[in-house]
Amino acid sequence: MPHPNAAPRPVSPTASPILFGRPAVLVVGAATLVISAFFVVFPEADQAAAAYFYTGGNGFLLRDGVVHRFVDEWIRPYLKDLVILMLALACVSLASGGRILGWSPRAIAFVVLSYAIGPGLLVNGLLKTFIGRARPKHIMELGGDKLFSTAFAPADQCASNCSFVSGDVAFVAATLTFALLLSGTKRRVAVLLSLLLTAVTGYYRMAVGAHFLSDVVLAGLFCVLITLALHRGLFSRANNPRGCRRAADDGSSSTGTRDCRRDRGTNTRAGRSRSDRSSRRVGRGRRPDAP
Repeated sequence: MPHPNAAPRPVSPTASPILFGRPAVLVVGAATLVISAFFVVFPEADQAAAAYFYTGGNGFLLRDGVVHRFVDEWIRPYLKDLVILMLALACVSLASGGRILGWSPRAIAFVVLSYAIGPGLLVNGLLKTFIGRARPKHIMELGGDKLFSTAFAPADQCASNCSFVSGDVAFVAATLTFALLLSGTKRRVAVLLSLLLTAVTGYYRMAVGAHFLSDVVLAGLFCVLITLALHRGLFSRANNPRGCRRAADDGSSSTGTRDCRRDRGTNTRAGRSRSDRSSRRVGRGRRPDAP
């Protein structure tokens, strides 16, 4: 049982995130199911949200504006180059045994799997390929010539790179992987920045008429859920006291190993201090033996 005056333990890179007192992966999983059902039962929510950004004709709030042109010309084209650069750096770290950059094999596997399974396989490989949902700017209600279809419903209104779900939002949401590899206050700040950037990306994609509300919300939830599940699976052995002893061998980050050592040292010093205080109290209360 922790000492009542003990300082709170720092958040380790191997610690699974907690939401509302429960593992975050379970909370996000439940939220994903509920929100998915909501968009299926109430498709008018998608139409209303898209209509909010519609400005008449075939125009949308940010479409063909300065922001739209800047993002499409200077940011989106270079995302693939960023992925290639990160993979190259990961190979360098692996080839050097972690001496260069200091990335552990487990951390690299976490990042690669998060992007490969989330934005790669699920979003672009399956959903955007086989659902066939037309984008808001293409449906008849908003100036196009295609039919509106609900989330998850297979349709024939789009041949490739379709609306459901947002690939841009999925890519940005997966940056949560990098945040979870940090510790303490850095992790909390990075998680908030990742979520904020994901929300801004979703707003932007809706404001240019590229996605419905369900496209951006579910893309973010799917990738966050996959990231949390992978983190829990890959780092689960380091989440218990015995895992601290094996942190280096398991491929956990050096920061996590230092946290474990610091926690063990703190607990040992605290135990010795309490033992010394107990001995002094017993010594003061014992009467000397009679001669």
